[in-house]
Amino acid sequence: MAGDAQIAAGLTACLTDDQAAGFVADELAQDLRLGLASHLDTCARCRRLVSALACLDDESVSRRGEP
Repeated sequence: MAGDAQIAAGLTACLTDDQAAGFVADELAQDLRLGLASHLDTCARCRRLVSALACLDDESVSRRGEP
């Protein structure tokens, strides 16, 4: 994906939904993760997106443990 390469290179494009989901699920290549983490340091919009996805992920994990 061209957007992945740009973010990994340190450009400041906002995360796509797929990138944010991959970040939360820890399914991204290390260089892309580092680029996204750097972007998250400076972008409140993307931090909110990742935070919301992480909350959804936490809720689904807790529900799987219920009888």
